[in-house]
Amino acid sequence: MARPLRIKFPGAFYHVMNSGNTGMKIYRSERDREKFLFKQGFEKQGNSPTENPETPPNADELIQAVSDEFDCGIKNILRKGKKSNLARHVAIYLCWQLTGATSVALGRRFDICGAGIAARHARIAKKLRTDRKLKGRDDRIRRKIQNI
Repeated sequence: MARPLRIKFPGAFYHVMNSGNTGMKIYRSERDREKFLFKQGFEKQGNSPTENPETPPNADELIQAVSDEFDCGIKNILRKGKKSNLARHVAIYLCWQLTGATSVALGRRFDICGAGIAARHARIAKKLRTDRKLKGRDDRIRRKIQNI
């Protein structure tokens, strides 16, 4: 089913977001970007879309708390490539849950695409429902963050 058409009226504000998969650029040049925005109805005098918000400052504290709980280094959590890195997946899950950051902003922080953030979040959410030991670790990290 197609999404409903955008309702347009004078003076309205719209949130427009376009991003390439795995961080790929979607415009060949700045001129292409401007042409696209012009076709979408954006004008240069102040109606340009804003950049995505950066990761909130407490994400670093969260990553440190996960690092302490899993007894691994922060570099191990931020390093991509290892598929079974439970500490990394828990850090991604908690950052998305507790910081309010978008998956795109967190993707920049963890060096993966936004879809990868969503996949890891879903995987850990499912595992938390069945794994009591992981649930206990999650609770300890949350308590530690609240006391910081």
